[in-house]
Amino acid sequence: LDPCPANGIHISQLIDLENCVVVTASHSNHIFGSPSWRGAFSSQAEILMLGPVSKGQMGADLSKPWGPIMTTFCKRSGLFRDEPEVQTFMDLLDRLARAAPFVLVTIRDLLWWLDFTLQWQTDCLRELTQVHGLNAFMVMNLRSFFRGEAWQQWSMNPFHHAHLKFPDTRRPETYKMLLKGYVLCSAFGRLVP
Repeated sequence: LDPCPANGIHISQLIDLENCVVVTASHSNHIFGSPSWRGAFSSQAEILMLGPVSKGQMGADLSKPWGPIMTTFCKRSGLFRDEPEVQTFMDLLDRLARAAPFVLVTIRDLLWWLDFTLQWQTDCLRELTQVHGLNAFMVMNLRSFFRGEAWQQWSMNPFHHAHLKFPDTRRPETYKMLLKGYVLCSAFGRLVP
């Protein structure tokens, strides 16, 4: 639930949780991948230490191994005082990565897993923080389409992880391509250009 920049009205002011059910899509980022990927498609991709952006390329290559990229990022970020702190953080990151339902190889894999594991609860609560006079009934009337267990299991399926969520990491328009196709087919009965 982000504010509407055009008029400064928060979306929570436009919905009535007392009298209707509101369905959001907020967890789709966690199911399909990280909004952090957006940075890789900017001219600032080199800041993310994902590698230089060559002429004519939309952004950095998210198919590179995550370990060296994250180590380099940590060393250059200024977030850590010294090499032992970087190593401690990398050890924690490695421990979290080993808890994934499949081996995380690429930076795309890691960004998805970090978002899925560390941002899920934040999205659950963020949707409610701007609702005035919140009560249990209103909480029950706010639902996220992608929050269900079936979507979570789909997201953690290693057989289609990379191919269906973000088929071509160099083309941002392929992000959530499967979801976009589903919505278009549902709305128009066919895929439209």
